[in-house]
Amino acid sequence: MIADVIVLGLGGMGSATVYELARRNLQVIGIEQFPAVHARGSSHGYTRIIREAYYEHPDYVPLVQRSMHSWQQLENQSGVSLLDRVPCVSIGPESGELIPGVRRSAAVHRLAIEDYSAVDFQAIAPMFRIPQDWRAIVEPRAGVLAVESCVRTYLHLAQQLGAELYFECPGVDWQIGSDGLITVETESATFTTRRLILTVGAWATRWLPTVPLTVMRQVQHWLPMPTDETWRTTDFPTFLLEAPNSYFYGIPQRFGSPGIKIAQHFGAPELQSPAQVDWEVREADFSPILQAVNQYLPDLQATPIASQVCMYTISPDLHFCLDQLHGAANVWFAAGFSGHGFKFAPVIAEVLADWCEFGTTQWPVEFLRTSRLAGS
Repeated sequence: MIADVIVLGLGGMGSATVYELARRNLQVIGIEQFPAVHARGSSHGYTRIIREAYYEHPDYVPLVQRSMHSWQQLENQSGVSLLDRVPCVSIGPESGELIPGVRRSAAVHRLAIEDYSAVDFQAIAPMFRIPQDWRAIVEPRAGVLAVESCVRTYLHLAQQLGAELYFECPGVDWQIGSDGLITVETESATFTTRRLILTVGAWATRWLPTVPLTVMRQVQHWLPMPTDETWRTTDFPTFLLEAPNSYFYGIPQRFGSPGIKIAQHFGAPELQSPAQVDWEVREADFSPILQAVNQYLPDLQATPIASQVCMYTISPDLHFCLDQLHGAANVWFAAGFSGHGFKFAPVIAEVLADWCEFGTTQWPVEFLRTSRLAGS
């Protein structure tokens, strides 16, 4: 069989993409080097934050709004609980990147936010201790995604729609023949397709050597939920916190997670490939979390009950990389999600499917083209 499209890599982006292609009645093959819904990439760890007032860039807002709608549709279609509406609070100094960035996106797109002084915020969220000259911006329309369930649901529905999915099937190479067909070689079989999509996560450093990407080892930690009434699960928000020289985030206990997730956002050395990642959790991994918890959430027991390593794939400017592969008319890729991409999986899948089907897309993703990285 000659497939219409092969998708290489079936994590967050790849699972959404095989579903979207199959939904459009295309003959799609999905190939994944690991078992389905594995813990050796960037789409595991129980939960992810989804937020609209995107401090990183206002151009992300229409994309995340589309994704929010699509996650709700997927939940309704599948009957699986995937999204829980939980407010997100952004905390930091007015002179930083986070607070001005949230305000900018909210202003451009007329998003509802609640902007608090430190004193006023601590009156409604007494578990936090923040400097008096900081601000806290609450975004009521945010939420929490069940990351593994999202991937599993996409894969299940894709198979129901006719997609052929191959797991524990590491890719070896691909090439375009003189007839324009693309051959994808794996360790166990060879496949032929008219079009190829690479959603290979941290392995983009191998499969996309001309795109300037690096890998960053990150560790997620879960802390026990206090029994004090102040810490009732329904009252604790997701949060982003811009501390001096570092970012932290937190997610309340949801979707079977063992506790409150707390992790550092960036802050680790950049590596050249996933092969360099140490998958063992070390005592030193918790040091920055301990310091942050003691300073900003002092009533929280700063002893992890679980920890897990994952990977970021980093672009030079920390924005995504979506494009056609240079010199290959029917090959596209999505990579470099830099630790904030999972929530966008539905709309990224639409973009990739649009490019395959029509050569263009209605979604405003020009700012994510890799031409911006020339010289990086």
